[in-house]
Amino acid sequence: LGELQLEEELFAQLIFLHRSPETLIRFTRPKSASRKQEHYQNQNQHLHQN
Repeated sequence: LGELQLEEELFAQLIFLHRSPETLIRFTRPKSASRKQEHYQNQNQHLHQN
């Protein structure tokens, strides 16, 4: 990739993250916190299915 193409791709990703707060939170959250939240979400889904 040329530097300009790489810069355009990174800028597009930055704009996407800026426009999607949920995605921004998911990408910037520490991995351990993300795993804990996924675990709790999975538990809640199972509780609501029963």
